[in-house]
Amino acid sequence: MDIKTMNPRQEFLKTIQYEKISIAIRAGKIWLATQRMLKRTGKTFSIESSENSSDKMTFSFDEIRHLYLLQLAATHIKSVRGYSSWVEISLLQERVPRLVSWATSHMIIPSSVRRKVDAYRQIKTSSEKQQSTSVKEFSGSLYSALHQALESKPAADKLISQLPSTHEDARKITEPDIKAYGYVGKTIAPVFVLFTLECKRLGYSTEHEVLLRLQRLIKDSDKLNMLGNSLYFTFLYPDDEDLFSHFFIEYQKGTKSSGEREVYATKFIQDVYSRYLHTANKRNYIKRKHKKWSE
Repeated sequence: MDIKTMNPRQEFLKTIQYEKISIAIRAGKIWLATQRMLKRTGKTFSIESSENSSDKMTFSFDEIRHLYLLQLAATHIKSVRGYSSWVEISLLQERVPRLVSWATSHMIIPSSVRRKVDAYRQIKTSSEKQQSTSVKEFSGSLYSALHQALESKPAADKLISQLPSTHEDARKITEPDIKAYGYVGKTIAPVFVLFTLECKRLGYSTEHEVLLRLQRLIKDSDKLNMLGNSLYFTFLYPDDEDLFSHFFIEYQKGTKSSGEREVYATKFIQDVYSRYLHTANKRNYIKRKHKKWSE
């Protein structure tokens, strides 16, 4: 029943219901994690939707919802034993989502891959003079920002109550498919499976189709996971050659047999691992060497 067609008593009861749901959501870890991420951006809340707004220093409820859903998906991954700190959500710096309807440029990433990417970004910028910039967070809570912009706590509660608040609600979400993310840690190649899900969510449809074929082609779970690490790294850290894009272009070029395609994937893994996916000691050595050359 639409609230506009309700009598005063029904409207009052519905408002109370929205408030209760809102309070429960705002007390949860997922909402608080979403709030922390948005506060770090230095942006402020705007009623205008992301599609209509050209202001890069504001965020809409679309962004709140999408970050909340990403946190929910990550929580489902972490719920599997041994995966409690396996993933994190990071802002994409070099690439953007191809899916127009997705309001935020964030990605769920294995923490080990994110650390390696950050290490190489530090190496790349170590010789450049870095200008420190402080981010001014919006004051108060995310809820406070919402109801002040909307000029109504009931309106803020109604918006928040649209977010999934129960396991049943979460299972109904199809974009992203929360249930699928919950199975990541139970698969034989979790890094590869997660990257495949994230490619689909971000609108990389051509790459997603290739990944599904690779999953059927490569039977070795260790190799499949190493391919996942390699693709994640090159997606997040596009060097001058853009190995990520090159891999998919070359993989689909011509008529290759299944054996040739697997050999090509293996060579790609070896190339990325030999260039970038070293141990921490090797990365530190490269960083010291790079610093010495730049002096």
